[in-house]
Amino acid sequence: MDPATALDDLLALLKQVRRRWQAARVLRMAAAAVAAAAAVLLLVLATDRWLRPGDGLMVALLGAALLLAAAAAVRVVWRLRRLPDDGQVARYIEERCPALQDRLASAAEVIRRGRASSFPELVVRDAARHARAVAPHQVVPRRELQGPLAQAIAAAAVLLLVLALGSGPLGRLGSTAWLYAFPYAAALHVEPGDARVPAGRPLRLHARLDAAVGAPPRTPPVVVMTDGADARQAVEMVAAGDGTYSLDIPAVDNSFSYHVRAASLTSARYEVTALHAPRVERVDVAYRYPPSIGLSPRIEIDGGDVQAPPGTRVTVTVRMSKPVEQAAIARDSGGHTTLAPAGDPRILAGTFEVLADDTYRIAAVDADGLPNPAGIDYFIRAIRDMPPAVEIMRPGGDREITPLEEVVVEARAEDDYGLRRFELVYGVPGRPDRVVSLQHDDGAARAAGAHTIFAEELSLEPGRFITYHVRARDSGAGETRSDIYFLQVRPFGREFEEARSQDSTGMPTDELARLAELQKEIIVATWKLDGRPPDERAAADLETVADAQNDVSLAARVLASRLRPPAPAADTGAGDETREVQEALAAAVEAMTAAEAGLRAGRPGVAVPHEMAALDHLLRARDESSRTQVQPPTTQGARGGGRGAQEDLSALFDRELRRDQQTNYESRPQQAEQSAEAGDDALRQRLQELARRQEDLNRRQQDLADEPEDGQAAERMLERLAREQEEIRRQMEELGRELARPERQGAGRPPDARAAREAAEQMRRAADELGRGDPSQAAESGRQALDGLRELGRSLGDGPPRGGRRGRIGDLQLEAQQIAGLQRQLAAESGRAEEAPDGRAPDGRRAERQSRLADRVEALASRIDQAQPGASDGEQQALDGASRTLAEEDVARRMRDLAEEWRRDGAAEDDAAATGTEAGGRRDDGQSRGVDPDRAGESPGRLARALERVAGVLAGAGDEPGADRGRLAAELEAAQELRRRLAEIGQRPQGAAPGREPAARSEAGPAAQGGGIDGVLDELARARPDLQPDLEQWAQHWWSEAAPGTDAGRQDLSAWTSLYSELQVLLDEFEASRARALAGDPENERPALGAAESLPAPYRRMVDEYYRSLAERQQHP
Repeated sequence: MDPATALDDLLALLKQVRRRWQAARVLRMAAAAVAAAAAVLLLVLATDRWLRPGDGLMVALLGAALLLAAAAAVRVVWRLRRLPDDGQVARYIEERCPALQDRLASAAEVIRRGRASSFPELVVRDAARHARAVAPHQVVPRRELQGPLAQAIAAAAVLLLVLALGSGPLGRLGSTAWLYAFPYAAALHVEPGDARVPAGRPLRLHARLDAAVGAPPRTPPVVVMTDGADARQAVEMVAAGDGTYSLDIPAVDNSFSYHVRAASLTSARYEVTALHAPRVERVDVAYRYPPSIGLSPRIEIDGGDVQAPPGTRVTVTVRMSKPVEQAAIARDSGGHTTLAPAGDPRILAGTFEVLADDTYRIAAVDADGLPNPAGIDYFIRAIRDMPPAVEIMRPGGDREITPLEEVVVEARAEDDYGLRRFELVYGVPGRPDRVVSLQHDDGAARAAGAHTIFAEELSLEPGRFITYHVRARDSGAGETRSDIYFLQVRPFGREFEEARSQDSTGMPTDELARLAELQKEIIVATWKLDGRPPDERAAADLETVADAQNDVSLAARVLASRLRPPAPAADTGAGDETREVQEALAAAVEAMTAAEAGLRAGRPGVAVPHEMAALDHLLRARDESSRTQVQPPTTQGARGGGRGAQEDLSALFDRELRRDQQTNYESRPQQAEQSAEAGDDALRQRLQELARRQEDLNRRQQDLADEPEDGQAAERMLERLAREQEEIRRQMEELGRELARPERQGAGRPPDARAAREAAEQMRRAADELGRGDPSQAAESGRQALDGLRELGRSLGDGPPRGGRRGRIGDLQLEAQQIAGLQRQLAAESGRAEEAPDGRAPDGRRAERQSRLADRVEALASRIDQAQPGASDGEQQALDGASRTLAEEDVARRMRDLAEEWRRDGAAEDDAAATGTEAGGRRDDGQSRGVDPDRAGESPGRLARALERVAGVLAGAGDEPGADRGRLAAELEAAQELRRRLAEIGQRPQGAAPGREPAARSEAGPAAQGGGIDGVLDELARARPDLQPDLEQWAQHWWSEAAPGTDAGRQDLSAWTSLYSELQVLLDEFEASRARALAGDPENERPALGAAESLPAPYRRMVDEYYRSLAERQQHP
């Protein structure tokens, strides 16, 4: 082989291998450099994405990344700048082709040296011959080229992807870096620059970058705000597109300065001024009153509202928060008052006159055109000059005084502008009034004063009274007077005189006192009406008071007629004793008639003197009737009655003696206990009076429900009953407050205040029902209130507490007595209904009442069963007997059957009335075929007698002393009811029919209406067997409300007159015996006087007068 050819072949092989090897190197280094650049950029983008560092750090990080990428590229270029020589390529080939055995490396060395000789040529030819068997791709395989190529392509792809995805952030980074590097190459424009903004209004700032390179900066421009206290706050702006940025400030409250910063580019400093609207800080009001008011000017500081009488000049001074250009007072009525500066530019004033009610507002505008905010509306009140207000603080109501007492009257008055006169007016009816001034400071808005009324100076007799009130007048001629009050003169002691007849011992003192109280109420009502202006007096009010006056006048007439001697006693001279009372009542009626005429004429001022005169006459009649009448023994037949009267008077003297000796002898250690007992006695008396009034009110309510009236009469009756019920409730609440006093609870007394409150609540419900026009429901609530009053009375009474065993059985006995009395009343009503001409009766209402009684019987039986556990032997026997009687008689079921039959009868009668026929037809004997006569009258009576037996069995329970007190009290009450009925019969003219008076019958308590009557009649029959036929006749007619001697067709006047007199004597004896049994042995109650203890003078004087009258009576029969 030619040496030259061999050398060319060898060099060609070396060149080809060098090129492939160099290509693989370049691809590997390029792939590494591109991958490093991609990794660095990815790190920069990740830091910007998640860490969000500041612009400075990001710009530094981007610069570092670019430096790293450049270093990698330099490194690649640097390593590729030298190509491998032939020796290195030959060694590389030798490493890949060991078969050449260093021939190629030796040839390359020969070639490098270049010396021509035969041996080197041989080496070259030998290397070339063996190199022909070596291909370039055997030395540098294709895979060694493809792998780096793929890596380079992948790295390039990653780099391109990173650049594509991060173009935005990278562009912003680049723009930010450009701004940092070349800040003067861009311009920053800010709007609005300096600004004046009303406080509270929003403000928008704009910024725009001009000549910025590429994308907008990475971070938007920042607004740096500085307030007056050099507090700085930086807030980024929001990009709005096209290189524009904005920032919204919701409300500019205070002035501040600001500048905008973008990278290292900063704008100029601008000022924002907050403009505050003028504000009202204070309003002062100065008043200058009209001369007629008589008040001096005054200033109200920091007010605004105007309250003054019409015609007042008002100057309003306003202090603003800043100077204003103009201000005015704008009134809703259309008035406008300009406010002018008053020295200080912030103080303005304006004056206007008060004419009517109005409102005003202050309007002001400052130099910047800002109005003051809509503030509050100030009121203008044109206050009419009101009359003064007066009040009597002491004694605070009506009082009873002695003829020598000194009464201090304290009062006060108040006026809105000032008092000109404040006086106390008092006097006695029929005499000129006395006027005393209570005012010490003329023109003062408030006044208080006191004056002592000396009763001795007025020379008053017992029974007369003093009226007093206060009045006040202001500067505007307005006058006011208080309610009128009474100071009633009571006597020092009681007067005793001999009664010249038995009937004169029962003078109606309580009724006269009640009429006097009603007359006082009428005077007060008329006084109030007279104090009103004429145009404010309602005609209905005047008519109501006139009706009330008419009712009192009618009651006085009836009372006067009752005081006439009864027919049997017409010739005894008893009328002389009541003549003075009758004359006083006649004068009172005459004065009441004149007062009623004045009221109906619409002149209450004319009626007041007549009403006071009527009250004066009523009080005189009451005092005349209040003299204690003593009945001495008269005839042999009346000896028992005389003894009863003597014993009653003796008991009275004993009480007087014990009262006078309260501070002596044995009673000294018991003063506290006696004082408490005296307080309880007073409470019991008040409670008894309330119970009596409530019972009477319940009767009238039930009468109105059973026989309703029509039209205005019913309305007046309901209103009158509601007023009375409300008055009773008020007095009950006062009593409850006294029962709740701590000293009573601390004295070991039972907690009666709760029972009093419950009774008052039932009274309130009754009054509400009357106001709604439902007298039936009101009567039911009234009955519950009456039960509460009776229970409260028992808790205030003597004996063991009601909570004990004996008290529980006593409650059961009282309940049985009450149910028996009500059942007796139903029996009487049923009998009257059957005797009625038309045979009709309100069966439905009677059936409802019978059903309620059946419920009470069932409850009674249940309570009897509950009381048996733990009872003593005697009590157990009584309880078993009562329970057995109720079960054998089957009282509850029979009551319900009777009620159901009455309902059917009522429905049948209604159907018959609708069809025009009689219900069930009528037999010739006048009895209804549909009703059994036993069912109509006898069956209710048998039920009542069964209940009376139950009450009698319970009354004998136990062995304690006083177990029969309930029975004795019932019989005593029944005897009093019998005496009342005798008096009523005696007052009727001879031959007059008794009439139907169910209302009068129901006034008696349940004991008097029930078994107590039968027991009294039995006792009277045993005492006088010769009178038994007459008593049986009386008992026969008792429940039908007729009596022998009152029916013109049946009377035997001589027999009835004798029975009348004998019954009076027997009742005296009976009442005396029952009173002694209830009170115990009088001798044991009398204190034993010591030897040195003398009798009180009043006691000796009363005893002497009593026995002197007896002696005179015997000498002059």
